[in-house]
Amino acid sequence: MRTNSGTATPALLLPPVATALAVDRPPAVSLPGQPPRAFPTPLELLVALKRRWAVALGVGALLAVTAVAAVWFALPSGKHQARALVQVRKNQASYLGKGTNELDSDGFKQNQAILLKTRLLLNRVVAKPKVAALPQIQDSPDPAKAIETSILVKWESPEIMAVTMTGDDAVALKTVLDTLVTEYLEDAQSDEKQLRETKLKLLEATKADLVKQIAAKQANLQALAQTGNSPDAHTNSVTLNLYVSEFTRMLAEIGRLQKEVRLLETERTDLDTQLKNVDQLPIEPDVLQRTAADAPQVRDRAEALARAKVEHKRLESQVTTDHPLFAKSLEEIKKLDKEYQAAVQEVRPEVEGLIRTHRRRELVAKLEQTAEKLKYLNRQVAADEDDKKRLEGQIQSMRKGSFGAMLETDELKPLTERRDTISREILQLQLEQRADSRLQLREEAVVSLNQNLQRKMLMSGVAGFGGLGLVLVVVALLEWRTRRVDSVDLVVNEMGMRVLGTIPAFPTKNALREADTGQPWRCAMNECVSAARTMLLHTAKANGMQVIMVTSATEGEGKTSLACQLGTSLASTGLRTLVLDSDMRNPTAHQLFDVPLTPGCAEVLSRDADLTDAIVQTSVPDLWLIPAGNCTTRVLAALAQGSTVEGLFDRLRGQFDIIIVDSCPILPVADALLVGQHVDGVLMSIMQNVSQLPKVVTASEKLVQLNIPLLGAVVSGTKADHAVYGYNYVKQLPA
Repeated sequence: MRTNSGTATPALLLPPVATALAVDRPPAVSLPGQPPRAFPTPLELLVALKRRWAVALGVGALLAVTAVAAVWFALPSGKHQARALVQVRKNQASYLGKGTNELDSDGFKQNQAILLKTRLLLNRVVAKPKVAALPQIQDSPDPAKAIETSILVKWESPEIMAVTMTGDDAVALKTVLDTLVTEYLEDAQSDEKQLRETKLKLLEATKADLVKQIAAKQANLQALAQTGNSPDAHTNSVTLNLYVSEFTRMLAEIGRLQKEVRLLETERTDLDTQLKNVDQLPIEPDVLQRTAADAPQVRDRAEALARAKVEHKRLESQVTTDHPLFAKSLEEIKKLDKEYQAAVQEVRPEVEGLIRTHRRRELVAKLEQTAEKLKYLNRQVAADEDDKKRLEGQIQSMRKGSFGAMLETDELKPLTERRDTISREILQLQLEQRADSRLQLREEAVVSLNQNLQRKMLMSGVAGFGGLGLVLVVVALLEWRTRRVDSVDLVVNEMGMRVLGTIPAFPTKNALREADTGQPWRCAMNECVSAARTMLLHTAKANGMQVIMVTSATEGEGKTSLACQLGTSLASTGLRTLVLDSDMRNPTAHQLFDVPLTPGCAEVLSRDADLTDAIVQTSVPDLWLIPAGNCTTRVLAALAQGSTVEGLFDRLRGQFDIIIVDSCPILPVADALLVGQHVDGVLMSIMQNVSQLPKVVTASEKLVQLNIPLLGAVVSGTKADHAVYGYNYVKQLPA
């Protein structure tokens, strides 16, 4: 038996080495006889979150910042919005009389939205000096397209059309929108003026024709009146011939008008077909070339090509055709011509779109004019039909001899009524020409600033708090599922395990340096160990136990510290105490007592050393230690045989009053279960906020299955409250 010649005191109060817990998800442990709970209570979640609050807040803050940034940039930015209002007044009456209001049709509203986005109009807008000078227009490769995509047309009421644009620059928005609406109104007013002039010319021509007819009829009546008042046979015959002649002329006129109506209907059908197929109609090459020449990129290349051709002409007069400059000039012209043709092909889709838009607009105007003319001719045909029926009746009456009734009929009345109606319509059109246009700017562009900023701030805040809350809940749930032992009551109530004592947690280094804080803690530690020792001795004596193994479910749960502290406390009562370190895979007990590692338990089991050489007396009276030694495969084989371990304990029982065995953890390796079959009882070491309840239960079940007596547990790492114990009772007493 060796003695420890060193003078150093055993380091019994060093904190246990805690290790990271395995990231697994064991099932929840419930009270005996109760089914496992799938969900925790809110209080359990709060307790679980308390153990990982720093990690949860760190990850939650990171996720919250990420969520805030993602939502902020994902939502539409707080762009400005400019809105202008255009009023379109209704027609009180058309030049052909009361008619339907075109403002009520969806086609009219759709036409206005299309006209506002035509490339011809947009190109004129971006060409205006005040618009062209804007940085946004200068930096954009296709400013007309950029303006087109930002325009939104909405009818606020049957007469009010709202035109809106969105963008980042409020001044630029107002400038572009005001210019766009102004150009649109000028186009609309020009078209309206042209249509009124066409209608006015048609009405004036119709009125002149009616005036001629009325004058002719009045002359005929005057001629009849000069022949005498009595309706003799000669007068009746002459008058009848006149009416028949007029009837024949009217039939011819009706036929002519009907033929013109049919032609107009055919023309309208043709125009309608062209309008429907305007996108499929071929475009003449010369029209395409002329329109494409207005594009900036085509114009630049055309000018460069023209300059090259002029330069080539100059060279022709100065050098011969075999001169290198002449050939180089020809190559340059070919190159520029290819670039010009490529530019034409590049803008071809856009140019074709502009040409078709212009054609569509012309076809719509022609359709409107044709429809108006067709309505007028139909009305004129209807009026002539009425006159024809009247003349036919008069002729029949004259042929029946009722010449007096025919003379009493005012044949000029229908013609004069039509003349007067057309005169009023002409006057109305003349008044409308002098009046303001039907399309008027109701409100210039007004800019609304940052309309989405408040919504973005609200949604970003919700996303941030949601991300933080989600992380807190997830961390708390994951921590709860590990079921760390956070109180002594959990061991007693949910595991049904007897608790022999508790060991307070080690304070921080700063707390240990302060005498008024460190001294009470050391006294409380000694008293807690003494209390656990008393409970252990009582149990051992009552059951005749001499060899007690201290183990844990996994590593880092304070079993070595507990074994050494119990050994020191038992030796202080005068009992010959031995601490046997059987944790040969990860030995640490020899470091606490400052003794050599070998020879030790491993050498005794492998028969490489005698037992007396392995027993070392520590600096603590009545306390001896057998260190772990160097573990080999031979040692593990001897440990598995069992007889060697049993023989070792039999020899030690006769030399010591009580033996404390520090073993390996139960779950990682089988060493503790092999040693435990030869001890009198097992004491489980549980570290508060480190040990996991499911793993402790699994380790306990393994001991029970091998019929190894489980004496109870000692919970380490509890909070020491000196005020509860009372400093006057736990302070260090003199020797």
